[in-house]
Amino acid sequence: MNFADLAIRLKPTGDYPPFLGLVNRFIERSFEFGKRRIHPCETSNLRSTDTIQPMGLLRFVGWGLCVVYSTVPLFWIVIHPNVEHWRARKQQGRAAYKALLPLWIGMWLLMGASTWPWRSVLVWQNSLAWIPGALLLCAGVFLYARARHGFSPLQLSGQHEIESDQHRQELVVSGIRRRVRHPIYLGHLCEMLGWSVGTGMAVLFGLTAFALITGAIMIRMEDAELRQRFGEQFDAYRQSVPAIVPRLW
Repeated sequence: MNFADLAIRLKPTGDYPPFLGLVNRFIERSFEFGKRRIHPCETSNLRSTDTIQPMGLLRFVGWGLCVVYSTVPLFWIVIHPNVEHWRARKQQGRAAYKALLPLWIGMWLLMGASTWPWRSVLVWQNSLAWIPGALLLCAGVFLYARARHGFSPLQLSGQHEIESDQHRQELVVSGIRRRVRHPIYLGHLCEMLGWSVGTGMAVLFGLTAFALITGAIMIRMEDAELRQRFGEQFDAYRQSVPAIVPRLW
């Protein structure tokens, strides 16, 4: 049984409420994506009736992950220039993340809907591309692992910024942050480049370019907020440690 047959067997009958109807259509389209789609630029002779292939699944996973990664800068752009608003909201007893998380999920859906039609356009199709792609993915995982040292989950989620009066404020400059100020963002970039190179999907390169542009804006905003919290200590740190390209000495 292939995935398309499974989708048909699992498909319920009857009318759907509007929201569930959208979810059902998305699931059906996801199963359809499993079928092999050959772009005119591809030179292979695979049949259009071929069912889901490992490469098709990898492309789907890579597209989904890059959609999420590409919205990370937008999420923080919403927070950094409006941090006083989110702090005031917290002081009023209204959790900031009850508004921020649905907003971020909305960004995923909007980015996913806008890039879905282009997912089958390939810049190249070469299994050897997964060699540099896998190296980039491994580099991203390595950066994530190293970035966790000395950095709590609350700091990663921005709680120390939004709830500055409830957490001890400390500028972390140890570990990998002695060589690069924003290792997590560098990890995101490595992951997006790894999926782009490995799959050869044009839309992933577009998402990566979008993340680079919005990420540059986000880093400037984040640095301004860190300077406000840590003053001259952060100025000295910023002058000695690069933001994204690691210092090798």
